[in-house]
Amino acid sequence: MTSTGLSDEVFTERLLLEERVAVVPGSAFGPSGAGHVRMCYATSYERLEEALRRIASFVERVRVEAATPTEPAAPTEPAAPTEPAAPA
Repeated sequence: MTSTGLSDEVFTERLLLEERVAVVPGSAFGPSGAGHVRMCYATSYERLEEALRRIASFVERVRVEAATPTEPAAPTEPAAPTEPAAPA
């Protein structure tokens, strides 16, 4: 997941929410799995192809997000002091 800048847990959660593809974080299988994901191939070839297209789309989008610098919020100017009301 280093190319995306996401942990394996964040990667899997976002992939599920954004692309509807379920994978398991590698860290669920121990420290050596961290940074990886696991997939199940027990489905049709067509579904696997679609899942891989969605994963590729997701990875590309996340890489672009990571490469796009975010602009810091514009500083806000302090409110001008208000003049006390003139006596009536």
